[in-house]
Amino acid sequence: MRRVFAVLLGLVLGSGWAQDWGAEYLSRCQEVADNLRFQFMYLERVSENRWLLRVVLGRAGFALTRLTLDALAEPVQIGLEDLAQALTRQDSPPDPQLLRRFTNRLQRLQRELNLANYVVLEPRGYRCFLTYLGRVVGILRFTQNNFPRPEPRWREAYLRAAVRYPEPGMAPDTR
Repeated sequence: MRRVFAVLLGLVLGSGWAQDWGAEYLSRCQEVADNLRFQFMYLERVSENRWLLRVVLGRAGFALTRLTLDALAEPVQIGLEDLAQALTRQDSPPDPQLLRRFTNRLQRLQRELNLANYVVLEPRGYRCFLTYLGRVVGILRFTQNNFPRPEPRWREAYLRAAVRYPEPGMAPDTR
């Protein structure tokens, strides 16, 4: 079924009609992607003593996309989080040097992210894809009116997390 959908999508994107609306949507995606800023990050437990770092990017206080970083501070392709090299940690406060390494990497990473050159239509809008070295690492969702769709579930996950940065109420510091 996915292959049939992919073929149909390819046919639609190949037509002049699809390129007209696709260009408009891609332009809007690029505008939003260019203005993404760090919102917060947190550790999420994936198994006993294994953690992945989740980084949420957005703008104006809204969480718009989430990236997963492995233990080497490299983005993990969506869908391959289970195979990522996870952090191992005991139940202790996070190492300040580790936080510093991840925030430094995050500054460079935001410049290295690209936007895929296609969009996918959804029943209530469309989605664009952030890529890193050709791999999809983040998704931006938009409404039918071209407004970015916030993802409140990521803020909820952040508030539930035992290890988070910055603490709620503090301003993010990504110099």
